[in-house]
Amino acid sequence: MPPADTQAQRHWDEVYSGAEIEQTGWYEEEPTLSLALIDGCHLEPDAPILDVGAGASSLVDRLLDRGFRDVTVLDISAHALDHMRTRLGPEHSASIRFIRADVTDPELPEQLGTIELWHDRATLHFLIEDDQCDRYAAALHAAVAPGGYALLATYALHGAST
Repeated sequence: MPPADTQAQRHWDEVYSGAEIEQTGWYEEEPTLSLALIDGCHLEPDAPILDVGAGASSLVDRLLDRGFRDVTVLDISAHALDHMRTRLGPEHSASIRFIRADVTDPELPEQLGTIELWHDRATLHFLIEDDQCDRYAAALHAAVAPGGYALLATYALHGAST
């Protein structure tokens, strides 16, 4: 059963349905820095990788190109994930686990299982309430395996203003 729509899910669905992906402020044609950091982790091809706030990112394409076989993409927007599925095509989409969820949902770690690499290049920017940040940190700590990696990036030290 799909999750109930929240205000945040509706907002991000509108963002992704109302704009060309390439026109969004966070679009990145080639995720060069993320890939360099991931390469530095020296993960095995079957390492479970999670891309949080994946949107319609091309990171998943590049991970598949590098031979990774256990990739999960998480986003609050069904439209963003649908865009990614369409871009990847049925063959590649079948090998990716797509999760539409809010990363601050306390039940999320159960869905994720154990992750060796948690990648997030933008979600923290949009978490502006302390309790959101606390729930995010709890999900990360619950999901990342001991000795695993968390690669995080933000746009600004104090998050988004809206």
